[in-house]
Amino acid sequence: MHLAFRLSWPAVAVSVLVAACGGGGGGSGFALPIATAPAPSPAPAPAPAPAPAPAPAHALKGTTTLRGAEVTAFCSSGPVASGRAGDDGRWSLSVEASAFPCVLRAVADDGSVAKAMPLAKQSAVPQTTAMYSIAFQPGHDAGINPLTDLVMSLAAGQPLAAWLDAHAGGLSQAVADLEAPITEAAERLKSLLHGAGYALDADPSVAFDADAASQLEGFFASLNESLQNAGMTQEQFAELLSGDVAPSALPYTRRWTNAEVAAMPQLNHAALGISNGALSLSTGSGLASAAGAFVGGGLGNKAVLQLPGFDGLKVRDFQGIEIEMQPDANYTPGQGLPYVSFDFVVDMQCGQPPLAADATIAQARARYRTVTYDTYYQYLQPGGEHYGSLVPGHYATAVITPQSRGWRVSAGTPIGSTDINGSETGQTPLDVAALPADACFADAAPADGGMFRNAGASPVCAVATALDASMPAACGAAYRGAYLFLGSSGNKNASTWQVRSLRYNQGVRTFSFE
Repeated sequence: MHLAFRLSWPAVAVSVLVAACGGGGGGSGFALPIATAPAPSPAPAPAPAPAPAPAPAHALKGTTTLRGAEVTAFCSSGPVASGRAGDDGRWSLSVEASAFPCVLRAVADDGSVAKAMPLAKQSAVPQTTAMYSIAFQPGHDAGINPLTDLVMSLAAGQPLAAWLDAHAGGLSQAVADLEAPITEAAERLKSLLHGAGYALDADPSVAFDADAASQLEGFFASLNESLQNAGMTQEQFAELLSGDVAPSALPYTRRWTNAEVAAMPQLNHAALGISNGALSLSTGSGLASAAGAFVGGGLGNKAVLQLPGFDGLKVRDFQGIEIEMQPDANYTPGQGLPYVSFDFVVDMQCGQPPLAADATIAQARARYRTVTYDTYYQYLQPGGEHYGSLVPGHYATAVITPQSRGWRVSAGTPIGSTDINGSETGQTPLDVAALPADACFADAAPADGGMFRNAGASPVCAVATALDASMPAACGAAYRGAYLFLGSSGNKNASTWQVRSLRYNQGVRTFSFE
């Protein structure tokens, strides 16, 4: 019998695969010689498209007054970039052009201090830890310093840390919206700083340029000393600015030079001078000029140090002033020779238009009242509360608050229980509650009898006698509404007192002498 085997193509294929794979034990087996067509060559794969070239990164660089600080850019688009400033305050970040504008923040490590802020003295006040600025476009080296930080805070209307948190989800529009307010804020800040007493070597807007810091070192040093004396940080100052603030509320330290005080106008034979860090207020024993220097016609001598930065300060915000001083070397307590006292001019109609050009002395005296703290009764008169604390050869600090006894007020309508000139006993405080709610200290021409006369204002002012209350108010010269003085319109004694410092409201206003 003949058997025929018929294999289907799948079976053959399986056989071939098994044989080729060494199917069967020991690798033996067989395979059918089947001719196969060569496999077609695969089509060449298409070349991959070239990857898009990365957008060129731009170097965002600049300077900061916080040496060694970590600098971070929070841009309107793109990732946050950060880096470390060098010991010279220079920094550089890689930021794409499309990411601008960017808010910049410099955060100092513990112990870092502003490289352009030499301290007049060290204290335990915490140093600044963060400052802010802004870069609107690439290719512009940016500055991060105290002035940019203050402008930014003023423009944002709130602390910058809180502003960043509030706009974390929409930084692009928020940053763009800052451009116009920054311009306005720079102008307002300049006005506020000048009103407080600061001298700026340049406009605040230039602080955003990296190289501008060198033009502002004098301001940075002055600001740092002022913050130290007030026990305030840069962040606290910026937060103060972000609200509705008056210049008189800003911390400011005025360091006087001898040339500045020597040029200040005095009443008759009197002079100011600085030596060894102390101010000397001196009166002579000579007589006044023919027309006299006082509105009230007195022939005495009075040395006056006018103090800036109090104009517009509400009397209700007055907490106290500390005067570090020592009497004349020949002063004997109780003998009645000239002594140092302190004056404020109070505007009873604060915020109202100034007096008319044809106003009289009587009208000026009703609008502007002079309140005096007379040191005699409590510090120099035997039996006074602080008698014996002011003695020649030793500096002591007189602390004067509204509650201190010894206040008196210029003649006119009584101010509550405060003594009136001519009847004072040195036993009353300053009755702040009896003043109008908006009463403020003012730089003005009160035409007070014991103050400067402007003899050149009109021929009627240039007489030797006291000026009648119906005379022009212009006969009284304008002066700073806060001042320290030695002597009076009747003083003809030679005397010199020395003052080492004055601190108002715990250092918000500090006056020192080179």
